[in-house]
Amino acid sequence: MAPTAAVDRLRLGDHVCWDFDDDDARLETIARFVEGGIRAHHRVLYLTETDLPARLRTALRDRGVPVDELLAVGQLDPAARIAALADYVAAARRDGYTGVRVVADMSGAAGAADAIERMAWFEANLNPVFTGGRVMAICLYDRRVFTAAELSRLGPAHPATARPQDDPATWAPLLRAVRLPEGSGLRLVGAADAANRYAVAALLGWLVGDAVRAGRAALLDLAGLQFADVAAAEAMVAAGRAVPAGLRLTGCRPEIGQLITLVGGAGMLDRTA
Repeated sequence: MAPTAAVDRLRLGDHVCWDFDDDDARLETIARFVEGGIRAHHRVLYLTETDLPARLRTALRDRGVPVDELLAVGQLDPAARIAALADYVAAARRDGYTGVRVVADMSGAAGAADAIERMAWFEANLNPVFTGGRVMAICLYDRRVFTAAELSRLGPAHPATARPQDDPATWAPLLRAVRLPEGSGLRLVGAADAANRYAVAALLGWLVGDAVRAGRAALLDLAGLQFADVAAAEAMVAAGRAVPAGLRLTGCRPEIGQLITLVGGAGMLDRTA
């Protein structure tokens, strides 16, 4: 199975840091991701500093994707920047698309002294947009451009990271976050640890803000969360304390419940779940 086949395991709601160190693999990843989106009737947004690269146009045409026609109708949309992804997703839905796929080629953003912190902040705070299950994104980071230290800051701003050495047959996003349909609520599925700590912090921040603005309690459904480290448990407890109407943690696995109790969140646990 080709390493790029891991893109087929993604679904709407996923936001992945995609490391690469091979230009051909990068091209194949993008082409496969875009082709899948076209077949699923997703609108595809390609974020880059230039127009759609010629090699990508050729790769898509080789796969039978009618690039020029899709560009003409706006289903494939190369753009240098987008101010509000949430608005873009809403517009795509109104236009009849079943979802949005984003390819963000981040290599051109490297270089400035404060670029890494700005990028990490943006990536982390974009995560709440994905919880509605209408958009998915791969953010491409070239390991030849970004240092290991920089990637260690940028990777955790995403719920999941894919690396060249990962087995595409078994790889899956480390964490998925889903907005609950009613009230201020969020479902976490997978694992919350150092590998996605900034993404988790941003998601909890959104949950707190949504509950406070609505003047209601918040719900964090942890039935699908298989692992949480101490820092993640502490972040959940801190989020609960920031909601005046309270935060209820439901569905905790026993070991996660014990950890939350240990860090002072026993009163937030739903013992009936």
